[in-house]
Amino acid sequence: IIDIERIDYIRTSVNAVRNNLPDGAVEAEKKSESYGQKPALVS
Repeated sequence: IIDIERIDYIRTSVNAVRNNLPDGAVEAEKKSESYGQKPALVS
């Protein structure tokens, strides 16, 4: 049961991060990766 609770917590956390991403951020990241650029850790 502890493992199920842990998975639910992780799933909730991942969804929270996804919902907080700005619109177009994922597409911009994929585009920059296609050019061989590494993502910036600090903007």
